[in-house]
Amino acid sequence: MANAQLPVPLQSGERSKNRGFSFRLALPFGQLVLCAIILWPTRGYIFYELGLPEWTQGTPFLFRFGGPALASFAAWSQHNGMQTVAGINLPAGVIQLPYAIFSASHSDLRPTRVDFRVWRAITWPILGMVFWWIAGRGADALVAVGRRKLAPRIRWTETIIGFLLAAGGAVFVIAFVFAAGPDRGDYDLQIVAAGAGMWAILGGLTVAARIVQRRMRRASTRESAVAA
Repeated sequence: MANAQLPVPLQSGERSKNRGFSFRLALPFGQLVLCAIILWPTRGYIFYELGLPEWTQGTPFLFRFGGPALASFAAWSQHNGMQTVAGINLPAGVIQLPYAIFSASHSDLRPTRVDFRVWRAITWPILGMVFWWIAGRGADALVAVGRRKLAPRIRWTETIIGFLLAAGGAVFVIAFVFAAGPDRGDYDLQIVAAGAGMWAILGGLTVAARIVQRRMRRASTRESAVAA
């Protein structure tokens, strides 16, 4: 087969990284910035709940909430900001779920005097960085497919976590749509459903990346066998 076209080799391994935008860095740190912006109008209450000195509660504004739009955002943040931040980082709640189930209080592991909403709002974005990083690796892997790169290579652990996120999120959204009944009007439940739907998509990215990478490896093996 002298005229056979040689296959384009796959580039694999973590050292074969994409140059340019990195989702696995942008997503976890980007959501931290977003959560900080959402919580900024409520920082005084958060500092108070955490028992921080009074002078921290008067931290100067980084930006002023002037005008109708920003004033409306500040009002929304004070009523729904902490729930929204928890919804954005919904998988972080899974980490604390065993404690909540088996503890006598059936609540999150947190300081007794701190409001559970405040504790979730400040801890879940940090715990959620792991899941955002996994989702970012899945996105980076899908982008790299067009360059015939297998980096970052998606491992089985990430695939299983992504599948659980996708399946769990999809089940919750379906239950919300078809079985929630009058509870569908509850705003907190709507936030959880929106977060579940978002993580169903993000988890699916990791699973899809694993499937595509596996097919690429098989195709490369067949092309190499034919060329030989």
